[in-house]
Amino acid sequence: MIQEDSDHFYNLEEKLDIYKGLFFKIAFNDIRHSPIDKGQAWLRQYGLVKNLNGKAVILNSIYKKRFCSPELIQQYKQESSRPKPMIFLCHAKEDNEYARLLHEKLKDADLNPWLDEINILPGQNWDYEIQHAMKKADFALIILSELSVKKRGYINKEIKWALDRQSEKQNGDIFLIPVKIESCDLPDNLSNFQAVNLEVDEFEQIIISLNFQIKKQGFDMQPAITIINK
Repeated sequence: MIQEDSDHFYNLEEKLDIYKGLFFKIAFNDIRHSPIDKGQAWLRQYGLVKNLNGKAVILNSIYKKRFCSPELIQQYKQESSRPKPMIFLCHAKEDNEYARLLHEKLKDADLNPWLDEINILPGQNWDYEIQHAMKKADFALIILSELSVKKRGYINKEIKWALDRQSEKQNGDIFLIPVKIESCDLPDNLSNFQAVNLEVDEFEQIIISLNFQIKKQGFDMQPAITIINK
């Protein structure tokens, strides 16, 4: 029985890890219940939060005591003060709208996404800034569509730079993640990388991969912990 309880809480901790920031906000703030918030839906699914009179609350006193201990709160505060991972968004200009949406979702996930049309200031040399951002990036998401995989242009340069960065990593490290926004074949130079297909996969799959690498490397940076679906 003790082992079953231990396994139960361990499984819940794994689920909670993705939305830890949101869980703490609900625990200590007046948060309105939202049926369309994917983070709240995830926590409700596992019984971690409930809807009480239009408020998102933690009704289970055992969960609140176990997952909101002073030690965990201190750990969360320390994680929140660390640098946020920088995510380079590689995309074709025809996919700008989706790149902006992904940028917004990554910001909501407490990450630091980099998108040329948002981060490059008027008067800056865009070619230099893009290459500089790729060199600084902790991860690169390659946004792929049926159009972009057939296109010849600047996106091919960005993919090459991302592959060069990936080649500097150890085997098994995650840096480059192909993200298919619609059904399309992977370019030959990306065919060895497992892709996220957002037509069928959840956005959380990206966050899980990022957190896996952050923990594996022991990066002194903040894990991606909060995702709000808008």
